[in-house]
Amino acid sequence: MIQKKYVDIERLKLKYESAFKIGEEITISEKVDGSNAAFSYDVETDSVVAFSRRQPLNEMNTLNGFWEWTQRLDKNAIMIATQGGRLVIFGEWLTKHTIKYPDNRYKNFYMFDVWDTVTEQYLPFEDVNAIYAGLSKAIGKNEEVIYLAPIFYTGPFKGWEHVYSFLGQSQLDADPCGEGVVIKSQDRLDNKFSGTPAYVKIVTEKFSEVHKDHRKPVDPEELKKKGALRNYAATIVTKRRAEKLLQKMVEDQIIPENWDEHDMGTIAKNINRLMYNDCKKEEPETVMAIENFGKLCSGITMEHVRTILKERTEVKI
Repeated sequence: MIQKKYVDIERLKLKYESAFKIGEEITISEKVDGSNAAFSYDVETDSVVAFSRRQPLNEMNTLNGFWEWTQRLDKNAIMIATQGGRLVIFGEWLTKHTIKYPDNRYKNFYMFDVWDTVTEQYLPFEDVNAIYAGLSKAIGKNEEVIYLAPIFYTGPFKGWEHVYSFLGQSQLDADPCGEGVVIKSQDRLDNKFSGTPAYVKIVTEKFSEVHKDHRKPVDPEELKKKGALRNYAATIVTKRRAEKLLQKMVEDQIIPENWDEHDMGTIAKNINRLMYNDCKKEEPETVMAIENFGKLCSGITMEHVRTILKERTEVKI
């Protein structure tokens, strides 16, 4: 079985302020300080296979006992739960790192995601939760235990202040605090046209100090300030204006009339300048009033372009 490596989750940065939209369905989960691990069923070898973040595991490389744990699971139960190896189960194998947990938390698997090898995307949380429930019941018959990584919140994105309210919390009794949180979009699981991360993590400042990690979390006040400026810029950098400029690019033979994702490089090279100039011509007072309007303009413009591309693709289908 070819290993599927888990997505690299980026830290929240100021430039990702607009990565999640108000009302977008998300989950906020506890970031567990362990070892990234995965398992599935392999048809070719008729066995349960296990992986660390970077390589397959075996009796010589067990990831502190994770491989042995997977080999104790009921093979038929794993085959059924993973749909014959179509699904890959991702989670955290809790071993001693920087954060301290009660002894009974260690050497346990905390499931947090499922990858579908056919559709090539991560499953929505409701499906992950259902698969977890089935797995838990199946392997429980063999006196093994699987856990779901703690979920703080599921529902619409309410803003970064709401997300930050969960920082430091821990349902696993972490000491001195929870490592942080992971925010996952449930509306952009394929992430094909979004252009921004569907998963973002925020590390607790106290954890950064203990871990001697000097990359401080983004100040929520800075996020709020940038969000306000972005909203102001969005009043003139509109989807309608982007559509008008795309049509102009077609007329000027910069892109073909039936442009698609293969033309995105050409579009990005031209439309940001066109949008900036158009806004400066039509709405000069607003442009001059917004700090770093050029950067904000480019980001919002490309969001509109990706939305328009997605709509065009859905119409074709």
